[in-house]
Amino acid sequence: MAELRETHLRYLLAIYELGKTTPDVGIQAVAKALNCSKASATKMMVILMDMNLLVRKIK
Repeated sequence: MAELRETHLRYLLAIYELGKTTPDVGIQAVAKALNCSKASATKMMVILMDMNLLVRKIK
């Protein structure tokens, strides 16, 4: 498994905190919470999914 970095943990924590109030956490909400672009949030989400730390639910 790849090494967890501070950035990974920051995203996971933001997703966890957002998930406390909303069942479906979207990329836009994560980007807003971390004050980053949607493109950056999308890229990190893909990395976290590749690391099997995040699962994307397709509607």
